[in-house]
Amino acid sequence: MSHFDTPEFEAAQAALNLEAAHRQLADAQARYARAMEALAAAQAEAEAEIDELNKDLDES
Repeated sequence: MSHFDTPEFEAAQAALNLEAAHRQLADAQARYARAMEALAAAQAEAEAEIDELNKDLDES
């Protein structure tokens, strides 16, 4: 049996894979949070523009 076939090696490899998956998840969560912030800003900007257009309509 080679060193790479041992349960210890497989466990270490699984631990490394789990750590990598956790980092990928954290990166994805950070990207999601930034996207949600950008969406909220865009929605606020759109709502302000709609309010301004409605105000202009009411005044005409």
